[in-house]
This record gives sequence, structure tokens and C-alpha cells, in this order.
Amino acid sequence: MGPGLGDGICPNLGGVATRSRLSEFLGAKVGEREIAFYIRRQYLSFAYMDKREAVRVPVQMHARCRAFGMVIDGLVEDVSRSGLFMRAPRQIGLGSVTELDLDLPGEATIHLPAEVVRVEQSPRIGMALKFTGAGPQAKVPLANFIMKQHASAIG
Repeated sequence: MGPGLGDGICPNLGGVATRSRLSEFLGAKVGEREIAFYIRRQYLSFAYMDKREAVRVPVQMHARCRAFGMVIDGLVEDVSRSGLFMRAPRQIGLGSVTELDLDLPGEATIHLPAEVVRVEQSPRIGMALKFTGAGPQAKVPLANFIMKQHASAIG
């Protein structure tokens, strides 16, 4: 058995049952090297996700940004658990505090406080917003949406 395949972290990885299940899943016969490669790839993808500040996923969903008595409708281009980029015909000044309404596809609209951290005029017109002040419970629907989007992008 190769290093790491039966070392207590994943004690059943060298077994025939695991090998046949993985062979069935992958549609081909696999040996210990293939199992080790598959597990290492899965581990690295999760380790990468954990080490980044936040995984950013491309999306296309509608959002409304409210500040200073204005409502700006825009299209979210990418989102993470810490913020998003929204294309919009008008922008709010850098450092401005806003309220966002995100229309998550297949979910209820969520409301999050945010701060404008970047304004772009070229090549894309819009603003980057960082989520602020929302408790973890308020972000659960967003986190679930991001996980689904990320999983569909890599799988």
C-alpha cells in the first residue's frame, strides 16, 4: 500500500471494496496509484478552498443596491462569501455603506449590508462591494448558493 493509503486518516482506502466502488464511480479499473491521485486531487481542491479568503464564483443574478435614498439595479457578475462585483449604470462612492438585495436563483431574496470597496469605469462599469455587519445566519443562503455554484463549476 502506498504512503497515506492506510495510515489512519483514511484506513479503508486500500481495500477491495473501496477500490471496486471507486472503479464503478470512475467507470474504469483503478489501482492504488489512481486512488491516491483521486484522493489527493479532492483533498487539494478542499485545501485550496480553505486557504483562500473566499472562493469567488461567476454568476448572473439581479441585485439592488440602496444608499443615500437611491436604488441602483444591477447584475452581479461574481460573488463570494465576503463580497461581489455588480455591473451597474450608476455607482456609489468608494467607502459608502449600502444595503444589498440579492435575488439568489431558486432562493428567497437576501438582504445584506455592504461597503463599496472599488468603483470601475472601464472596461466594465460597476462596483465591488464587501459584505459587512451581517451575522453568519444571514449569510447561510448565500453560502449554500456559492457551494452549489462552485461544485457545479468543478464537477
